[in-house]
Amino acid sequence: MKTFYVLAILLLPVLSVSCRQPMAESTDVSADDYEVYSVFLNGVLNSLYRPPYATVVLYDSTSIHAHGLAPETTWDNYAAEGECCIYDKDTSRCRQARDNAWKPIYEELKQVTDQKHKKLAPNFTTHIPVTILSREKIQQLYKRYDDETVNIYTFHVSNIAYNTTKDKALFVSSFFCQGNCGRGELIMLKRINHHWVLIDTFQMWIS
Repeated sequence: MKTFYVLAILLLPVLSVSCRQPMAESTDVSADDYEVYSVFLNGVLNSLYRPPYATVVLYDSTSIHAHGLAPETTWDNYAAEGECCIYDKDTSRCRQARDNAWKPIYEELKQVTDQKHKKLAPNFTTHIPVTILSREKIQQLYKRYDDETVNIYTFHVSNIAYNTTKDKALFVSSFFCQGNCGRGELIMLKRINHHWVLIDTFQMWIS
């Protein structure tokens, strides 16, 4: 329990988000962007967050190297490799993931991941506390808790690519667990009945 209080004190000066926060000024990231990111985070955090022995951290900008988005890769490299198709055997979402409409969005994603990094504000809607930190602060956190008394789960997110009607979205997420493991994923979402829904995830790399 002592570790939890020390961690809480360390994180007081930084931005934490839990439930809906007042909208902070952000000229780069749209409300749709925050909703897309939030839906993804809510989908993966329940299995990771175990207080007081874990904390979830998000890099404070869309700084990410999108492994697997080389110019020669195509949507066909991923379309049939989603978790819903391979592991969940969800035929409905699998069909949605294989729709050719995702091809131009994937090509757009290759472009937007190399564009200017966007600064993230605490405008997420998450069921679990997420702390937004700079790269330097995250490194300090790793050094302070290198004995693994607290599990630090760190996420990077890329810029988001949308289709022209803005009802389909793709982005890349990288997840690290204190240097001991990591995973990069292509994230697919679709707007259904005015709400963003996670359709599938595609593994790009794992360590």
